[in-house]
Amino acid sequence: MKKIAVFFGGKSVEHDISVITGMQALAATEGKYDVYPIFVNKNGEFLYSKHYREINDVKTVKGEKIFFSPGDKTMYKFKNRKPVAEIEAALMCMHGINGEDGSLGGLLQLCNIPYTSPGIFASSAAMDKEMFKILLKGLDIPFIEYEIFTTCKTPTLNYPLIVKPARLGSSIGISMAKNDNEFQKALETAFIFDNRCIVERAVLDKREFNCAAVRINGKVALSDIEEPVLWQDFLTFDDKYNAKKGFKSVRKKFPADIDDKLKQEIEFYTKKIYESINAKGVVRADFIYDNTQKKLYINEINTIPGSLGFYLFEKKRIDFEGLIEIMLYEAVKEAENQERNTFFESKIPLGGKK
Repeated sequence: MKKIAVFFGGKSVEHDISVITGMQALAATEGKYDVYPIFVNKNGEFLYSKHYREINDVKTVKGEKIFFSPGDKTMYKFKNRKPVAEIEAALMCMHGINGEDGSLGGLLQLCNIPYTSPGIFASSAAMDKEMFKILLKGLDIPFIEYEIFTTCKTPTLNYPLIVKPARLGSSIGISMAKNDNEFQKALETAFIFDNRCIVERAVLDKREFNCAAVRINGKVALSDIEEPVLWQDFLTFDDKYNAKKGFKSVRKKFPADIDDKLKQEIEFYTKKIYESINAKGVVRADFIYDNTQKKLYINEINTIPGSLGFYLFEKKRIDFEGLIEIMLYEAVKEAENQERNTFFESKIPLGGKK
C-alpha cells in the first residue's frame, strides 16, 4: 500500500478551510493508502499524528513534530531524529501562502517526493494576482483592467473598484469602493494582509463561472461548469466557508445554464491556462462574465481549490476517491519523468588546480 502524506493547515489566513479540505481528503483516502496526516500549525511547524481525523482533532490531538531533509523521502521525528516512514507521494491540501504558492512544493521537490499540485512556477504565479495578470496578457487571455498599489493614493480607474491584497485567497481582505473615501479605507484594509494590492474595475452586472481541469494519463480533462448564484457584490470568506452560515447562503447552478458558445469559451480558456503552465493535479479556473459588455474574463485560478474541487467532477463519474487516485498517479508519473530527464551522471572532473 502506497505511503502518502496529506498536508493541511498552514500559516496562511486560509488555515481553517485548509483543515477542512485536509479532513475531507483523509476520509476519502482511508483504507486505500497508508496515510500520514501532517498538520501544519499557525507557527509553520509540521505535526504528525495518525489520530487526525476530525476538524477539532487539530486542537485536541498532540501531534509529534516532524521534519524532512533534502534528498531524502523519509519523514523524521524532530525530537530524536528517528525515521517515521519513507513517503512515496504527498497530497497537497494547504491553501494560500506557504502551501498553494509553491513553497511546500519546493521542499517536497528537494526531497524527491512527488506532490499533487502544480509546480513551483505555476503555483507562485497563480498566487500572485499581479504576476497572474502578466501571464494572462502573454497568453492573450482576457482579464479585467487593473492597477497595482503599494501606498495609499488616488486610482486612475473609474469607480466602482474592487480592492484586493495581491497574494491572498479570493475572498480575504477584499472591499468594494465607490468613491475616494471608500477607496482609501479599502486600501488600508487590504494593506493589513499584504504590502501590495491590486485594484480592478468592478463588474456590477455579472455572472460568475467555475471550471476545473485535471490531467489524466497525460491528457487534460475538464469538469462541468458551475455558476455561483450571487446575492451580493461578491462572496466573502465567511460566506464560502462558514459551515453554519456560508454553505446555506451560497447557492449554485450546476451544471451552469449557459449557451454552447459561452460554454466552449470557458472550456477553451480553462484548458489553455492549464496546459500553458504545465499544471498537474486539480486546477479550478474562476471566470466573470460582464453582462453589459457581453464579455468573458478569467478572474483567477486556484491551484489547490477548496475540497480539491471534487464536486465539479461528480457528473463526469469521477468521485473524490477516484480524483485523489488520479492526482497521486499523475504526480508520481511526472516525478519519474523529471528524474529521468533532469538528472544525469556528470563527466566533468571536479578536481584540479585553481
